[in-house]
Amino acid sequence: MILLQELLSSEITGVSDITNDVAERYAILFADMRSRGMPIPTNDLWIAAAAMETGSRLVSYDGHFKNIPGLVVLAP
Repeated sequence: MILLQELLSSEITGVSDITNDVAERYAILFADMRSRGMPIPTNDLWIAAAAMETGSRLVSYDGHFKNIPGLVVLAP
């Protein structure tokens, strides 16, 4: 629990709220990914939607994030 508190209090991390804009972005991404036959895990799609709506960069090794148009992904 202490490590989580340290991570969340860091200047480089934050917690995003699920706003109406994030939910709408999620729906658009969900429909797009499904129509292209490239569905990704639901939780990851929410993460992508929140990152895009807040203008954040996503740090991840998960390759499926690279299939989301407009999402900036950094793979350390």
